[in-house]
Amino acid sequence: QKVDVSLLGTMVTVMEALCMQITLTTGTDFPQFDSSHPTNPLNHTYRTKDGRWLLLNMHHTDPFWHTFCETVGITEFEHDQRFSKHEALCDHSREMMAILQEVFAKKELSEWVKILGKTDMVWAPVQTLQEAHRDPQVIENDFVTSGDNPEGLPNTVGFPLKLSGVSLKSNYAAPQL
Repeated sequence: QKVDVSLLGTMVTVMEALCMQITLTTGTDFPQFDSSHPTNPLNHTYRTKDGRWLLLNMHHTDPFWHTFCETVGITEFEHDQRFSKHEALCDHSREMMAILQEVFAKKELSEWVKILGKTDMVWAPVQTLQEAHRDPQVIENDFVTSGDNPEGLPNTVGFPLKLSGVSLKSNYAAPQL
């Protein structure tokens, strides 16, 4: 058989024991945490005006630096010796992080999604757990499955592996006591 393993599906499943199943069952989200010791300001999360979070995930910054500066409106720093090369930017990460915290706090997450969505940079909105289990890719790939059953059970986390010859979808209740 062909075995297909998705990183998204695996992470949804891994989160099950920690918080995803509780979120699906109770409808509540867990708090989001911010790292306080970054080494690369373009591989970090930033809070937006509406209190949401945006993740930048550019491990090597040089290929993205010009576009990043133009896109977020910090062109005055593009050729600054402290930031113009990856190593220098990482050496001065706290300085740039402070600048970016102010920049990203000026717009809501939805505005940043539109702005950054026009680029080839590596970024993503940080979804709440409620948003994650309603994500179209999560639903389409059955990483969260509906409890189609007479007992009206809530949605549950699906199985992250897909096998070409076997359906691993579980949409039925456990046996009654």
